[in-house]
Amino acid sequence: KRDVLIPKSMRLSNNPNPFNSQTKISYSIPETGKVVLAVNNLLSQEIDRIIHDFLSKGNHTVIYNTAHLTGGIYFCKLTTSLGSMVRKIMFRECVFL
Repeated sequence: KRDVLIPKSMRLSNNPNPFNSQTKISYSIPETGKVVLAVNNLLSQEIDRIIHDFLSKGNHTVIYNTAHLTGGIYFCKLTTSLGSMVRKIMFRECVFL
């Protein structure tokens, strides 16, 4: 039997940050339930809804592809029944000459 670590609180991070073509978003939820993971712009408008599902408690990871974004600052928002958590993420466009 494998021991599974259950987080005691929500956690949200991304790596790398700043990023260019994609970033890995990791999050932890201490309770099973409805989870929404979204990316918002500086005006708090939702740009992408990455996750909108019923998930089990524990640690989760998703790769976020940013090919459709323009460079700048965005906010990744994790929402569960326990509340919301927001992290600033920075997207750098690659320009090839």
